[in-house]
Amino acid sequence: MELVSMERPRPKKEAKADMACEPTMYYEKYGYGMSIHLETEEINKLDIDLKKCRAGDEVMIYAKAKITEVEERETSDDRTGKMKVRKGLRLQITNMDLKKEAPSSNSLTRRGIKATSNKDSY
Repeated sequence: MELVSMERPRPKKEAKADMACEPTMYYEKYGYGMSIHLETEEINKLDIDLKKCRAGDEVMIYAKAKITEVEERETSDDRTGKMKVRKGLRLQITNMDLKKEAPSSNSLTRRGIKATSNKDSY
């Protein structure tokens, strides 16, 4: 399975002559729904040793989720007035594992998931 980058493109700078005032350019590299916050109960269930974790470390997330909401609606763009389609998909994660590398095929096969690399737990 190939991973797709979820990084958002930087907004294009618009000509200042078109604007009544200069806009504040706030840029979110990743959308709101692309962040997961694990708390004590989840950290304990996943048997994560926080002493081995550092901000900036990269990990693999293996998860099973249920789609709880599907949304598609037409809205007007505030800046241009043009109509555009907004889409949404809400996922509820029901099962997950967190590893430094891809888990072994055997450990995931027991859970009904296919993988190809070795696992390295926290």
